Amino acid sequence: MTDARRRIAVVTTSRADYSHLYWSLRLLAEDGRVGLKLIVMGAHLSPEFGVTIKEIEKDGFAIAARIECLLSSDSDVGMAKTIGVATLGLADTLGEMRPDILLLIADRYEMLAPAAVALALRIPIAHIEGGEISEGAIDDAVRIIAARRNRSEIGSTTGRIGDGHCVSSGDISRGHAGGNG
Repeated sequence: MTDARRRIAVVTTSRADYSHLYWSLRLLAEDGRVGLKLIVMGAHLSPEFGVTIKEIEKDGFAIAARIECLLSSDSDVGMAKTIGVATLGLADTLGEMRPDILLLIADRYEMLAPAAVALALRIPIAHIEGGEISEGAIDDAVRIIAARRNRSEIGSTTGRIGDGHCVSSGDISRGHAGGNG
């Protein structure tokens, strides 16, 4: 007998995004129609940041994959190398997993690797909480790249969807405001 559940992979890279994903993860995990595949990487696995993967395990979520990729560097070269290492790990993980959809959150550089791998593997992306512009950061560019492969864009808790940029530029077919906006 085959498993007819919808396979949804979710990437979490830090305590910050996990706190925003918690309730979505809880609902997905409890839904019998969904096979949740949680991919934990980056700062969650780093002693420097408190090995916060333990919090995820304590919350009772099954972890489908752990990807070591974070370099201890704040430079742009360190950031680029972290993206490269993450891409290698995610290519193997998502290539084997082949989820029906990949859920990404926010616009930090850590989301470039899963977005790129999903693009190459033709895995649809759902992107939540994109849209808050951070002056001087690369977040806006990350949002545009992630939006290019989206099936759905769900705005941040301010109720805005990237100030309408992704939808109005034709990057995605539909957008949804979420949160308390």
